[in-house]
Amino acid sequence: MLVGIDTNALVYYIDKSSPYHKEAVRKIEYLAENSLGVVTQQNIVELMVVLTGKLGLNYSLSLEYARTFSEVFPVLTPLEETLEILLQIVKEKNIKGIRLFDYYFAATLLTYGITRIYTYNRVDFRGIKNVSFWSGEK
Repeated sequence: MLVGIDTNALVYYIDKSSPYHKEAVRKIEYLAENSLGVVTQQNIVELMVVLTGKLGLNYSLSLEYARTFSEVFPVLTPLEETLEILLQIVKEKNIKGIRLFDYYFAATLLTYGITRIYTYNRVDFRGIKNVSFWSGEK
């Protein structure tokens, strides 16, 4: 079963100062080696925002990381039904503001039938029907 990798896990994979770095490296490498992980176009954009902003990496290095992740993992793009899934989730949860980005990520995964997410911010996705969390179990 495929696993959608949240942006925070990708950031922790790169950020050696993060307390989650070693765990993220181990888990992301497992997903890559077993062809179980996927990312979305949204992930790649969010990753570049964090790397060039909060982490202060230069554009070239940030682009290299983005390219590498998009070559290692299949990159899912939103489909026509993704918006409908998002709108249904928003209606059910009355979500607004920045949390919409997390729900859009989940809606993109659900469009492809992917229900498991590897994230360090489970609360961001809590309560979305058919979404579960991957913690490294096989």
